[in-house]
Amino acid sequence: MRELKALGAEIGVTVNAPSGVKGTRWLPHVSRSLSTFLKPGKDGNSSGQFPAVYVHMDHLAGASASAETAGRAKKVKVSMEDGTFVAFCHFLSDLFSSISNFSLQFQKNDVILPQAVSGIKSLLATIEAMAASPKPDGKLSEFLAAMKKQRQQRGGEPGTGTFKYQAELLNAGVPYSMFYPARLTFILGNTRHSFTDPRDAEKFIKTNITHPPEDN
Repeated sequence: MRELKALGAEIGVTVNAPSGVKGTRWLPHVSRSLSTFLKPGKDGNSSGQFPAVYVHMDHLAGASASAETAGRAKKVKVSMEDGTFVAFCHFLSDLFSSISNFSLQFQKNDVILPQAVSGIKSLLATIEAMAASPKPDGKLSEFLAAMKKQRQQRGGEPGTGTFKYQAELLNAGVPYSMFYPARLTFILGNTRHSFTDPRDAEKFIKTNITHPPEDN
């Protein structure tokens, strides 16, 4: 946990304590873990817990002394790079939210059978609707909207908030990662650099990679 918090500090993320997914009350455990995993930054736009976990898995995959730990971390890292997996996590968050609301109705002392039947029918209708399209104002809707915005930005004009210097990093042999929401992260000279503003990233790359200062 200490290492995870340190990595989070490097990329500007306040790491929350992970919550367990196992327990007798499986729904609250998994739902709470998903909420922590997908929690955005304080301003709602900056990177949240997801990139911190990803960077941690990336570090463990390459630096862990345990082959078993490194293998598990690499598997998690590969899964987190899959857009389908990320979207499914957001879908599950919406699904568990609906089920949790339904569960709360059953916990009332004065609930009667007709109310229970009506609640079940309403829940099934909600789930069927979610299978056809994302829940309005839900986690998956927010994720898809953010992805659409980033795709539009990538095709926009210079200065619209896109990172256009990934090729410079590749040419220089510097591995990089793009996190949701848009955050460019890479390691140069054993130091991790992270940017949310494309102009700052462009200036740094031009100064230190494309045209590095000559040694005196």
